[in-house]
Amino acid sequence: MTKMQLLYVHFIVTAVMVHLMGTSSTVLKYNPLIFENETASNDTSSRIACSAAVDIVFLIESSEHVKGRENFTQMLWFASNISHSFLISPDDVLVAGVVFSDVASKMFDLKDHRDKANVQSALLNSPYMERDSRTDEALSLVEQGEMFGLQAGGRYNAARLVIVIMAGSSSRPDKALASAKSLKDQGVAIISVGIGDQVGWELTSMASGPQEIFRADSFHSLDRQKYKLIKRICDGVLD
Repeated sequence: MTKMQLLYVHFIVTAVMVHLMGTSSTVLKYNPLIFENETASNDTSSRIACSAAVDIVFLIESSEHVKGRENFTQMLWFASNISHSFLISPDDVLVAGVVFSDVASKMFDLKDHRDKANVQSALLNSPYMERDSRTDEALSLVEQGEMFGLQAGGRYNAARLVIVIMAGSSSRPDKALASAKSLKDQGVAIISVGIGDQVGWELTSMASGPQEIFRADSFHSLDRQKYKLIKRICDGVLD
């Protein structure tokens, strides 16, 4: 069987069953083309990694650890590129954004943007705050129902995923881990993305498991983690 025939076979195979909020479930339809060829294609469908009803909340560090707007922009593009790999629609993936420094600031809700262009614009216009790092404030915002709640656009039939992107340890890791545990107990999956060598045990303890931990040596190498992270979501991080 040729390589293209194998790709076609994989493309039409349903991959992973994901249990959603108790009794609900959805099917992730996996598209290997996006991982087989990481260069952009003119065919929009080949850039859809997989389809499912998933509510994704990005928590993006905007503290002094980031060391400049240029680095912060790299983090925003990383989040934007991840969201761009999914079908954004009321029946598929919805995205919300939070930036955090010494406080957490909600940038937009799940209900606010229903297409890729508006999600990308909202993410890239997030402010750089450049103060202390309080990851716990961002996680607490989610824990209190501010991001996945019905008023914010959360859906009963959607899986819930938090992606934390951070460049250093927070000043209150104990509170951050307590909020992360509470979210995981509620069935929320957490992916942790760390940049540089200043992120330690807090990063690993927040994540849902070892396969939900991603590390980049620098801001400029962050985008290399993109396809690994997307593939992990499609392979069943929400199972």
